[in-house]
Amino acid sequence: MTAETKPILARVAQILDEYSVILDKGAKDGVKRGMRFVIFGEGGELTDTEGKSLGILEIPKGEVSIIHVMEHMSIGESKEVKTTSLIPAYTTFTTHVPLPVEKKDIAPRKFDPTVRKGDKARQIE
Repeated sequence: MTAETKPILARVAQILDEYSVILDKGAKDGVKRGMRFVIFGEGGELTDTEGKSLGILEIPKGEVSIIHVMEHMSIGESKEVKTTSLIPAYTTFTTHVPLPVEKKDIAPRKFDPTVRKGDKARQIE
């Protein structure tokens, strides 16, 4: 993404599992394999000390990397990893950290960190 291009804005169209989501943007929108998106909720509008609006607070819920692109949609997979070592300095194991999704939809709380269908996503790379 360059300074002249605007980030691609998308929404979570469907949650496949704890690691994967379908975004409602695809090749026709400029999405390419390997692009990264942040999935976020919105907090309230923030102002500076003089009362000037700073905009709406974006609260990150997770990040996905695009692994498959279709014409009108794409599949993003959690790329956040957790590395653990059973014996320090010897063997490490890297595992994907699941996106914080629920098995079924529940009513949202004031701030809900759970990734949900309809959540906004913005290209970050």
